[in-house]
Amino acid sequence: MKKSMKNQLIGLVAFLIFGAGTFAGLYFLVGNQQASAVETAALTARVMTDGGLADAGQRLPCKVLLRRDSRHRVGNAILVYRGLTADRRARIDVIIPALDPAVAYPFRIPTKKGKKGFSMARQQYRMLSVGKNQLKILFEG
Repeated sequence: MKKSMKNQLIGLVAFLIFGAGTFAGLYFLVGNQQASAVETAALTARVMTDGGLADAGQRLPCKVLLRRDSRHRVGNAILVYRGLTADRRARIDVIIPALDPAVAYPFRIPTKKGKKGFSMARQQYRMLSVGKNQLKILFEG
């Protein structure tokens, strides 16, 4: 009888250790996936706002610095500055997430016209300074 009880006790302990190990492994896997999703969302938000963010909550006009090949959310659009062309036109790609977040609409704006003011995606802008790697604009709404 004692041997049978000892075998049952060993079996119960082994079952509990195996169960605890399985539970801990599943918890670790599921917990890491959720953390990865949160980290990815935070990274995406940081990339989308790199260089400046102009939302409805901010006072207008608002100065925004667009760095070359970086995404910048300005109002209801995402702007990507692509540099200058040979004839001194600023190349800006505009993405309208509400319309189609996968499509970029290219704009080429002469610097002289840009300093006077221009519109893209139904929003008004004015160039403050233009360079090879960055563009400073005034978002007027």
